[in-house]
Amino acid sequence: MPRRPKTPCKYPGCPRLVPYGRKYCEEHERQCQGDRANAETRGYGREWQKARKFFLKRHPWCVRCKAKGRLVLCFANFSVLSL
Repeated sequence: MPRRPKTPCKYPGCPRLVPYGRKYCEEHERQCQGDRANAETRGYGREWQKARKFFLKRHPWCVRCKAKGRLVLCFANFSVLSL
């Protein structure tokens, strides 16, 4: 079975190739892993998840697409909801 080609490490200036599906080489994976805080720290805790679920249940269609005359189910609500 053919495999997908390796892709370059996403770290700026790194020439290493990594297996398909990974973003960084082993060295930069460790460096970049701590850069991003968890969802709750970023403001997407339990209350936000509940509000998001509530909103999407009542507004299942994408507002931006609906304005253009297309009906597309909404999977993300961007900045429509702010707590």
